[in-house]
Amino acid sequence: MRKGYSLLLVVIALGVLAIGILSIVSLLPTEERLVRRTVFNARSATVAEREFNRIRTLYGTAADPWPPAELEGREGSDLRWKAAIRNEGELYRVTLNVHIKTKGREESESFETSFIRR
Repeated sequence: MRKGYSLLLVVIALGVLAIGILSIVSLLPTEERLVRRTVFNARSATVAEREFNRIRTLYGTAADPWPPAELEGREGSDLRWKAAIRNEGELYRVTLNVHIKTKGREESESFETSFIRR
């Protein structure tokens, strides 16, 4: 009777261990997705800041040409961006959307800024 009891404890312990391992393994895809999203957020913020600065430099003074209503471009093979520029009197509002397609999924992020032509 004592040997059977020990075997029962071993089986229960293995079951608890298996549940713990399965729980940890189930978290891995979630963490990989979060890391991918974090990298995309950093990349898209960098692209947005660079393009906002470029738009301000090219169209920020009265001597510069009028800004177009839309601009677009690509960064690498997976990231594309599109900027919409709206004239609101003296103020120009720029909305920039960044899209990335990885592993069959498309993610996007939107940024907005404004500037005044001087």
